[in-house]
Amino acid sequence: RRLQDFGLEAMIAQAAEQSRRRLSAVLPQSGSFDVVFSGEALDHFFSWCLTQASAAAYYNKMTQAALGQVLVAPKPGATPLNVYSNALLPWGVGSYKVDPSGTLCCRRHLIEDGVLKARVSNNRYAQYLKCPATGEMGTLEVSPGKESAAEILKPRDGKPLYHLNDFSYFEPNNVTGEFSSEIRFGEEMGSGQAVKGGSVSGLSQTALASARFSSETELRERYFGPRYIRCEGLTLAGD
Repeated sequence: RRLQDFGLEAMIAQAAEQSRRRLSAVLPQSGSFDVVFSGEALDHFFSWCLTQASAAAYYNKMTQAALGQVLVAPKPGATPLNVYSNALLPWGVGSYKVDPSGTLCCRRHLIEDGVLKARVSNNRYAQYLKCPATGEMGTLEVSPGKESAAEILKPRDGKPLYHLNDFSYFEPNNVTGEFSSEIRFGEEMGSGQAVKGGSVSGLSQTALASARFSSETELRERYFGPRYIRCEGLTLAGD
């Protein structure tokens, strides 16, 4: 990776600000709220999707999703889900020219508007399933939305909106898509109140159906996609 891709100055400034604000942070409210994810949560946010699009997972019966099946039916106003395996992304950690089995790199459209279009299949599982070999998984690429960060982070209808960007551990179950993670830092938008503690939980498939993606993108270690993701009606356990 290039040094400028890390954004070290911004990361240090953000960490320092969060450390100061944690001193006055409180527990979030308990209930069902809209939540905006950013930062490290993006690294694993789409892990359930990758399982559905994995030839190895399909062969080993970790998923029964068939090609052409609707994985995520977007609700009105949600961003259609488009997911790629991109082994051609410049400076992407998941990029390569040829995978260990000799398959040339490619950019493969896996999920198109919420529909499973193709699977990631190395040469071994391509032979098992008698399907084309795509090579190993490259960098996860997710198409951004059309709304700006300011729009994504704007509360609506007088209801609390939580922007959460630091967790003790955030990784949805690869098979079921369930997630529940302790909040290390976030903010109640509008009031500006810092929050920490408690947890956020939900189901990937349901969360993605209502998700709105920012037009701004971010390149992380193995993720290239929207910088902010807003989901409706997630469960927060706090005060």
